[in-house]
Amino acid sequence: MLKSFDKAFKDFESNGYSKLHGHCFDATTEARNFQIQIQAQSLASDVGYLGMIVRDLHVAAVADTSKRMDERVYRDNVAQTISIPMAKLAVGFKCFFLIIRAYQDLLYKIILGIENQPNGANSSMKKAIDSQNRSFKQDNPAGSLLSQKCSQYAEWFIDLRDRRNLMKYGIGVSYITGKNYVTGEINVVVKMTVPGKRISFELSLNQITQALNISAKATKAVIEYGTEKGRVKEPHKNLGVFRKGIKC
Repeated sequence: MLKSFDKAFKDFESNGYSKLHGHCFDATTEARNFQIQIQAQSLASDVGYLGMIVRDLHVAAVADTSKRMDERVYRDNVAQTISIPMAKLAVGFKCFFLIIRAYQDLLYKIILGIENQPNGANSSMKKAIDSQNRSFKQDNPAGSLLSQKCSQYAEWFIDLRDRRNLMKYGIGVSYITGKNYVTGEINVVVKMTVPGKRISFELSLNQITQALNISAKATKAVIEYGTEKGRVKEPHKNLGVFRKGIKC
């Protein structure tokens, strides 16, 4: 799980964060689009640093779960003991999905800027997706582009938006943990439930990995499209990344 996350994180560094910071609109002639890209750059930084925080929280939750399992603290009524590392991980997941959802709207606004279309506070990636049919809107510039360059985006975005919306209305949190004493593998999952609506979903580091992968692919497609259209300038040099490697 950590290896997959680390690979996705590096991909986001090179195809998300770096491309947004390297390629850019002309600040003098496209001030509005340049401002939107600055906002996207800020969110890209937030996504990266929050991703690292969630990874650290995941490692801590795994270590705590392993210790608890080895000490048999889950017996009888002791099972109700709150795991602080798991609680922190749940908060980390919530924050990450709120930020990554906002990031998608900035990508949408950049596409509108490339197409020289107006954008504003109501410009949202949801306008490029047909939620009912779980597909792209081909008459929308973002829908048309992403359907060609990131075919899994529509399904992922709908699930992301649904989860984000549930988080806004308040949810209960519980935890699913386990340890395979043969392989030593630890399982830590945060389960979120909407009170009174019988709606629940599970979150783990796998969903963070998927979000980084798809966001990186979508960002790369957007920037390359802008470069091909002559609306986005190529960088003079390669930018650095968040940090060299990720270690436990």
